[in-house]
Amino acid sequence: MKTLMNLSIQECLYEISMDWRTPFIATILYLVYVRHQNNRLRGAVATERSLLSFVSLLMIVHNIVLAAFSMYVFKQNAPFIFNRFRSVSFKMFCADEDKYIFNHVHYWSWVFYLSKIYEIMDTVILHLNKKRATFLQCYHHAGAIFATYLFCKAESHMAWIFVVLNSFVHSVMYLYYLISVFRIRIRFKKIITTMQMTQFILGYVLIAMHFIGGQRFSSDLKKRVLEIITIIFNVGYVMFLFILFKMFFKKEYQKKKSKTITKVTTNSESRESLPGIVAS
Repeated sequence: MKTLMNLSIQECLYEISMDWRTPFIATILYLVYVRHQNNRLRGAVATERSLLSFVSLLMIVHNIVLAAFSMYVFKQNAPFIFNRFRSVSFKMFCADEDKYIFNHVHYWSWVFYLSKIYEIMDTVILHLNKKRATFLQCYHHAGAIFATYLFCKAESHMAWIFVVLNSFVHSVMYLYYLISVFRIRIRFKKIITTMQMTQFILGYVLIAMHFIGGQRFSSDLKKRVLEIITIIFNVGYVMFLFILFKMFFKKEYQKKKSKTITKVTTNSESRESLPGIVAS
């Protein structure tokens, strides 16, 4: 194994980030931080901020960076996957025995994994706005770090599913967050939540499609175990995440709709407040 001294900066970063301790430590530190800040902000009231405040400027830069990053990742991978699917047999696409998809998508799955660590900034910004992080957000961020790490570690070409679907949803989502910083009110929050849940279902369908189409686990025992762990973890993580989003959807939109109808019948006005940064 190469020593870190003999590696380039990118290779060094890859070696460090792919060590199992990196996602573990990042997740533990994140959860400890959230617990501390949530306790500190108990009972805190969010204050009005100007567009020129530090927090507003940080939100603008943060959302621009993640929106642009997500768009770029989607552009680099979606056309590639589509062209590959169109040009080869269904079995060849699903099994990827020549590693054509893997050779392209592995780098992007690694970059996407790193971006999930950076996305912890969503929660930091939430706390700077004196708002507490929800269980949904914490579970989403912590789980995403391990989900993307495992796909990279298992060297699975199926990582394209996570990369393409999530980069598309995040392109739209962070653009919406950016617009929200400027207090431009558009009714898009419900659509984004629906997109999130749709990507989970579509992800299940695409994973099943790969195995139906000829995807098999590695003949190497160690690699096969890692591949199985990766699939089990991701399926379980996404399943519970879908349940949490469904509960959020019901609480945030269906109950609000019911309250709105009640208010309308009593000649009261119903106003939807701009959302802060929620689970990404």
